[in-house]
Parts: sequence; C-alpha cells; structure tokens
Amino acid sequence: MKTTWIIIFLILILVAGVVWYFLGMPGWPKPETGAIEVTHFPKSVKTGRLFDITWQVNSPQPLTIPHTAIHYGPESKPDISYPNFTQEFNSGSFDIPNVFVALVTALENPGKLYFRAHAVIEGENVWTKERVIDIQSALVELIPPSLPEAGSPLAETSPPAAPQPPIKEETSPPAERPVEEKVFPPPSESQLPAEEEEALSSSIEPEAEAPPEPEEPTPPAPEVQVQEPSQLPPPPTPEPTPPSSQPSIQEFNLEQSVYPGYFSPDPLIVKKGRPVRILATTKQREHINRISIQPWISRSETLLPGKITVIEFTPDQAGEFEIRNIGHGFIGILKVIE
Repeated sequence: MKTTWIIIFLILILVAGVVWYFLGMPGWPKPETGAIEVTHFPKSVKTGRLFDITWQVNSPQPLTIPHTAIHYGPESKPDISYPNFTQEFNSGSFDIPNVFVALVTALENPGKLYFRAHAVIEGENVWTKERVIDIQSALVELIPPSLPEAGSPLAETSPPAAPQPPIKEETSPPAERPVEEKVFPPPSESQLPAEEEEALSSSIEPEAEAPPEPEEPTPPAPEVQVQEPSQLPPPPTPEPTPPSSQPSIQEFNLEQSVYPGYFSPDPLIVKKGRPVRILATTKQREHINRISIQPWISRSETLLPGKITVIEFTPDQAGEFEIRNIGHGFIGILKVIE
C-alpha cells in the first residue's frame, strides 16, 4: 500500500513538470516550439567588438511577419525585459520561413551577455530560450621574461665555451745561402798562338756605317682654349617625370574555411590610401557565406567554392580592422599601414 502511494506521488510530480514546461509560468516566455531557433552565435567575444547572431524562423506554409529581432542585455531576464534589441528587422514585412542575421556590439566591460531571439508570428510572440555569450577583455597584459636569480641553478650553469682552434706559429723560411760566382779571366793575348790571332783578325771585316736617317719635323702642339668658369654653358637640367595619375592597385587572394572558421592569410596587410582588390573564395558552400570589412564593406557578394568573388575598396585610415564572416561569426584581421 505504501509503495502504491509513492508511485502515485511520483506520477503527479511528473505530470506537473510537463504542464509547467509546456504552459509556462505567468509572465514567463514560452519555450522554443520549433517556429524560431538560434542557429549560430559566438561562445565568446572581445569587449567592444562587432559580432553577428543568426536565427531561423520556420513555418509550415509561407507567411509574412512584421517583426523579428535579437533582444539582449548584461543581465539575465526571465521576464524578457532586455534593454537592447537589434534594428535590422525591427519593423517591416518579412517572408518566412527564412534565415535572419543581425549585428550586435559587445559590451564595453567584461562579463556576460544574455539574449533571446523573438518573432511575431500571426499575432503571437514567440521566443527562444535564453543564451549566454562570454565577454572577454580585449587588453592583453604583456609579461616581460624574468631573468634567473643569482644563486639559482640557471644562473650558475653557463654553456661551455666553444673550443678554440690551435694557433699556428708562423715560421720564417730558411735563409738562402749565397751562391758563389766563379769568374774566369779572359784569355790574354799571350795565351793565343800567333797564327790563330792573324786568322781571327783577317776573318773579321769592319761593318759599314749606315747613313743617318733624316729627322721628321715634329708638328706644333694644338692650342687648347681654356674657357673661364663664367663662359661655360650651364649643365642641362633633367626633365621631371610626371607622377602617375592613379596609385597602383594592391591585389590579394583571400580564402576562408567555415569548418573550422578561419581566413588565410591572417592578418592581411595593406597600405593606406591605395586601392585594394581582394579575390575571395571559400572551401565550403553554406546558406550564408558573405564577409564584411567595416567601415568599407558592409556585405559582400556570396562566396562560393571554386568561384572568385572580387571585393574592392580604398582604405583611408590606418589601424587593425575585422574581416568578418556573416553567418558564422569567425573573424580575421585587416592591418592597414602608412
């Protein structure tokens, strides 16, 4: 008997929980019914950064709704009284089923950002459950590397000195010994026989002297006229080359991958004041595959695999800017230098 009452009590608690879940408490938002759902949002962002949230409003048949938005704030609001909401689809006529994307600026202070997606479908307010985004500080503390303290093992141990090559002593070459020259005296006249001396003198005939060649008169040296510095003509001045009317275009290839979300190259470095042409492509096909480069490009054409999407603009200010994927939220860095 006691066991039966326990079973009945547990069944009543289960029924009450189911009724509370589907009907909700008075003044509380109803849980998600499948008509509206959040499909993408970042888990964490830096303070003051711009990010996007994607949600989908479903309907079994085509309808038109007057409003859908993201309501958000720094505190959790079970009664849905958030202080902020997005303006992209706040008022108008929007077809469903459809996917919606809105841009949200993160809080200026680290903490939590709470939000819900909302839509008015056939006069009924439909909400999603509350989601949370972690807001992190954009400042990074740089810690200089610490030196090892005196007496520590790192300070006492030093790398062994590299072995020095042996020094070779320069040796002077041995001095050369002087060579003694032997001089033989020429034979004197007394050493030659008289007959040989007569034959030798008779065989040598005196050579006839050649007549002297007439000397050619040397022409006078030409007179060189030296001009005074005042009479010299001025050097020709080079003609200045006219500057080009248009600066050269900076052209870059940019590839994105949705899974995982990244851009390549990252960062993309360009120069200020020169036109930029980005040839963008993607590895995956998605329902929303566009990028934004604020403050110059708010929304590009859709990126498709195997197709080049051309994005052109001229950066007029230096600094670091975000290259953001609209629909998935991952970002890259555009660095503009002087």
